[in-house]
Amino acid sequence: MLRNRSYQPELLDNDNIPVKDLYQNLVELNIINTWLGGHDITLAGMTQIIKGSNKTSFTVADVGCGGGDNLKALAKWGRKYGIQLKFTGIDLKQDCITFGQENCKDFPEINFICSDYKHVDENFDIVMCALFCHHLNDQQMVEYLKWSYSHANIGCFI
Repeated sequence: MLRNRSYQPELLDNDNIPVKDLYQNLVELNIINTWLGGHDITLAGMTQIIKGSNKTSFTVADVGCGGGDNLKALAKWGRKYGIQLKFTGIDLKQDCITFGQENCKDFPEINFICSDYKHVDENFDIVMCALFCHHLNDQQMVEYLKWSYSHANIGCFI
């Protein structure tokens, strides 16, 4: 049993990760999210937030979007159920943004911003993140939650 949180950076936190390795990791994250339920959890969170709204279209920010696999899963879901969604994936790494743009090229409802989320001065209906918060220390987590709440018109989820 783990009693204490590790603050050691992981491979993805390295600024010098080779692009080939990063892309392989992004492919593997999608496989894990698809087969072990990560996308299902994201879809459940989205469903929970929008079910009480009388809106028919939503803007969604995904902070730490990586290769856009969650955005793609949400876009497919929105199309299937006739929910109009417009997505903005936000990530610090340009290589992630480049991968995401290629990965999501058939989804015009998905756009990407290469930036620290703190520098994005735009409001969204929904702010979400998945597999992101463990990259933050306690103070950074508090800052992220404050930013999320102040930039989400309807709600946010992790």
